[in-house]
Amino acid sequence: MAKQKKRWFRHGKTRISRDRREKNLRHPSLEILEDRKMLATITWDGGGEDHSWSNPLNWSNDQLPSIADDVTIDVEGSVTIEYNAGSASVQSLVLAENLLISEGTLLVASNLSVDANQWIQTQGTTAWFVAEGLTSIDGVDLYAKEGGRFYFSAIQSITNVGDTTWEADGFGSQILLPNLTSYNTGNAIGQDVYVRALNGGLIDLSSLP
Repeated sequence: MAKQKKRWFRHGKTRISRDRREKNLRHPSLEILEDRKMLATITWDGGGEDHSWSNPLNWSNDQLPSIADDVTIDVEGSVTIEYNAGSASVQSLVLAENLLISEGTLLVASNLSVDANQWIQTQGTTAWFVAEGLTSIDGVDLYAKEGGRFYFSAIQSITNVGDTTWEADGFGSQILLPNLTSYNTGNAIGQDVYVRALNGGLIDLSSLP
């Protein structure tokens, strides 16, 4: 059987085989990578000279936090942060101050950590506070008033630190911890826990034994 002859092409003074020429003409392939966003850390600096969450000047980058942000609120002294900004989401929240939500929904998508002896209050039928990820609210007072609501879907265990009050007061007011299975009252003497559902309010601890 006769061997197939290579076909040669002249390129300047150099002869290039057809096989080599076709190989050199191959285009590189491109791989489409997943679109990813880098998380940013935003802190409360109070530059807006008020306590409003919706004032961009109160944040370290002079922009309101978003779902792409890890948020920390920890200032000298004791202040109450006021949230009435419609619906907003953040990636995580470290809270060392009190928080009053009077309008709209504030959602924490992953980690929520609130210092003991602080309080959070939702007040009004449009006021929601939702935490979907790992949540630490040991020793934190929760007040749902006039239809305000809390929803903590991931909390399974709480250890009490000092006196703690959870109160849902008024029709439609709700504090929902449907997956809480353990409440440790701690070892200190004289630590009281007050759980009160008043005037049509609801506190869901249905998974506690």
